[in-house]
Amino acid sequence: ELPFLHLAGPRAWRTGAFDLYRPDEPTSWIIDFKTHDIAAAQVAEVAREYDVQAEYYRAAAAIRGAAPVRLHFTRTNTVVEI
Repeated sequence: ELPFLHLAGPRAWRTGAFDLYRPDEPTSWIIDFKTHDIAAAQVAEVAREYDVQAEYYRAAAAIRGAAPVRLHFTRTNTVVEI
């Protein structure tokens, strides 16, 4: 994990940690591992629950350029970009 502290606005700080973060151009990316015990058919629905978290990740990484956020659901070995 790579911890971050992001100033989102006046007196609005966000802290978090990337599971994996690659800031290299042009292939920057963020991957967050999810260990939910779900079926593959549920992955898309569960992934939508992480839209806000993904926005925080993108904002924190934006200082180094745009980075897509991908969720890797480990039980189904499924990757979803959100």
